[in-house]
Amino acid sequence: MKPVLLAEDDDFYADLIQHVLDQEGAPLQRVSSVREALDAMQATVPALLIVSSRLPVPDGFALVRAAGEHPGQSHTPILLLADPEDEDDLQNAVQAEVDDLLLKPIVPVELTFRVRRLLAATATS
Repeated sequence: MKPVLLAEDDDFYADLIQHVLDQEGAPLQRVSSVREALDAMQATVPALLIVSSRLPVPDGFALVRAAGEHPGQSHTPILLLADPEDEDDLQNAVQAEVDDLLLKPIVPVELTFRVRRLLAATATS
C-alpha cells in the first residue's frame, strides 16, 4: 500500500493524524515543510496527501499547487487542513480545488471518515 503523505508542522496535529492512520492500518510519511513534501513526492507517489494550510513559508497552498503540477501527482487526492478563523485560509481553500477540506480542531472520527473515503476513491480509480 502506498503511504499517506502528511505535511503538518504542528506536532500535536501530526501526532493525532498519525494515531488515526495507525488505527486504519495506513502507512504514513510525516514531513513538516513544503520542501520535504516535494522531496518525498519525488521518491514515491502517495495514496493521499494531507496538507496543513499553515505550513511555514511557502504555505500549504503552495504545496497544493505544486502537487497538481508534479509529474504523477495529478490524481493524488488532497485533504487540506485549514483554520476556520482565517477568512483567507477558507477562501484559498475554495480556490485551491482540493478534494476535501477539514477544519481544525480535528475531530478524529471525522478525519477517519474522510481518509477512508479518499483512499477508497483512489483504490477504485
